[in-house]
Amino acid sequence: MNKLSIIIPAAGQGHRLGLGPKALLELNGHSLLYWVSKKAVQLASEVIVAIPAGSAPDQWQKHCPGCRVIIGGDSHLDTMTRLIEQCTQEWVMNMNIAMPFTSLPLARRVAESALNSTNSADSGGIAAAFLELDLPLGRQQEQQVTELIPQTNLGIFSGPNCYSRQLLCKLIANADAQDWQQQSFLQIAIRHGYRIQTVASDKSNIKITHPDDWVMAHHLKELLV
Repeated sequence: MNKLSIIIPAAGQGHRLGLGPKALLELNGHSLLYWVSKKAVQLASEVIVAIPAGSAPDQWQKHCPGCRVIIGGDSHLDTMTRLIEQCTQEWVMNMNIAMPFTSLPLARRVAESALNSTNSADSGGIAAAFLELDLPLGRQQEQQVTELIPQTNLGIFSGPNCYSRQLLCKLIANADAQDWQQQSFLQIAIRHGYRIQTVASDKSNIKITHPDDWVMAHHLKELLV
């Protein structure tokens, strides 16, 4: 897609999963980085991957042919900032290394939604995959549910996300200490009053975070391509 850069933050050590750097874990004969980057290069001519500090770029490059490799930062947002600064296109898509099942059609829909949005003071310039909930949520205290929250209008941001690069640069320039404590630029954008265009996600677009997710991923491996 024209005007689109794709970034893949892969600088984490995979502590929650406990199997080493998540990007290099092998699934169906290839690393997670291979599967994610293979789809990315089909969407954009500029794909940039951030790897852990102290890593040898040549060793990582073989997992992501056609991509540019840079060294990541000390935190996720630091790594994201470094990636954004390297982008040359008007729009930036973040593809999550822990979500190798993201389909090309879903990624295209997210990019198109962002590109078609209006970059105004309170909306536009950001789109994200969003999975609506099928069941109500429960608020728990001391192992007892004290409140049921209807699932209407509730969901989970599942990725990928696509942003106006101009908007990302503005968020970075204006970020305060509390912003840098957030987990993602989606949270920072919402905190600064921006609205996010949502695109219906796929239920198979799981995020590999915990050991149970890794087990499930092996049952879904036919969906990687």
